[in-house]
Amino acid sequence: MTSVTDHWATAAVVGPKSREVLAKVCSGIDLAPGAFKFMDWREGTVAGVPARVFRISFSGEARLRSQRRRELWGSRLGGADGGRHEFDITPYGTETMHVLRAEKGFIIVGQDTDGSMTPLDLDMAWAVSFKKPFSFIGKRSLTRSDTARTDRKQLVGLFTEDPETVLEEGAQIIETEERSRRPCRCSAM
Repeated sequence: MTSVTDHWATAAVVGPKSREVLAKVCSGIDLAPGAFKFMDWREGTVAGVPARVFRISFSGEARLRSQRRRELWGSRLGGADGGRHEFDITPYGTETMHVLRAEKGFIIVGQDTDGSMTPLDLDMAWAVSFKKPFSFIGKRSLTRSDTARTDRKQLVGLFTEDPETVLEEGAQIIETEERSRRPCRCSAM
């Protein structure tokens, strides 16, 4: 077996108009929701470049051979001049990608949580079914008295009251009598 991971580059096309943008530059790929479901992939061309398009994660991703990635970026999709173009696409980096992932609710255990949290603590009960006719790994742990408590820590999202206030990455919210120099007024999502 030979890993070919580094033979491919990935371009993520995300946002409310991502399917519309891809439809204008893809050929050989039916992007209709019923034909191209979550976790599916298709081969075709994107802006004339042979590619595999995946509906994975929280975005549509076009994966293509790395020797052709510059062609894709220089195409209608990426903006040949590196600036604004017909689709008004804004490149983004990994920090933005992590924020989008977290906002979507795609949790990374060990980064967003620790190993003591359960899917029920993360508002992800949809991922677990106790109605299965068979047992599953972790079922016993979810029914233990400690993990079934209703007063367990819960992962919640917060918005600042002032949308212009941006919290620093890694900021902590703590209960204390002492006021910080920069008060944060937050409300739950």
